[in-house]
Amino acid sequence: MATNFILVGLLCLSGLSQSHDCKRELLVNVDFPGTDIVSLFSPDAEHCQQLCTQHSSCLFFSFLRHDWTGDNRQFYCYLKSTSSGKPKVETSLLGITSGFSLKACNPDPQPCLSQVYHHVNFLGGDYRTLFTADYEECQKACTSDPACHFFTFVDENFTTANISNRCFLKRVITMPAPPRVVKDANTVSGFSLRNCYKDIVPTIPVNKY
Repeated sequence: MATNFILVGLLCLSGLSQSHDCKRELLVNVDFPGTDIVSLFSPDAEHCQQLCTQHSSCLFFSFLRHDWTGDNRQFYCYLKSTSSGKPKVETSLLGITSGFSLKACNPDPQPCLSQVYHHVNFLGGDYRTLFTADYEECQKACTSDPACHFFTFVDENFTTANISNRCFLKRVITMPAPPRVVKDANTVSGFSLRNCYKDIVPTIPVNKY
C-alpha cells in the first residue's frame, strides 16, 4: 500500500513538472482559439512570445501573421490563459502561429529585440523625429536615447517628400508593443538595442517580407 502511495505521488510530481516544461517551439499554421486575455500588436511570432512571457497571466498565445487572409487582422498577438495551463482547443489554420510563454525557461527579464522589419510600419508612440541616412542610423539613434523603445524609418522612396529619410523615435508606457503594426512599403521598423549590447553595433539581423 505504501508503495502505491509513493508511485501516485511520483506520478503527480511528474505531471506537475511536465505542465511547467520550457516550450520554446513555435507552431506554424496552428491556432489556439478562445481564452484570450488581451490582444496587442506585434511584428512577428517571436516578439509575440516575448509579450506573452512578460505578461503576468499569459501562458500561451496565437499570432496572426502578415500572410493572414481571413480578415484584416494582420500582426495581432492574442495572449491567452486557462486554469489547466493548456489550450482548450488546437486547430490547423493558415496564417497563424501559436506557442507558449517562456516563463519556465528562465527568460531574460529584458530580452534583446534585435530583429529589423522591412516594409513594416510601427504606427503611433512618436515623440521625436530626425533625419538619418538609413535605418541603421535610425536604430542607433533609438538605442542611444533612453526614452526610445522602438522606431520606424521612412526611406527616400516614400511618396511624401518631406517625410523621406526621416527617423521616428517611439515609446510606450505599458507593454513593450507598438500601438499598431501595418505593412507599409518604403519603411523599416525595429527596436532599441539597449538590452542587446553595452555599445551600439552596426550589425543588425534583417527580416524581409
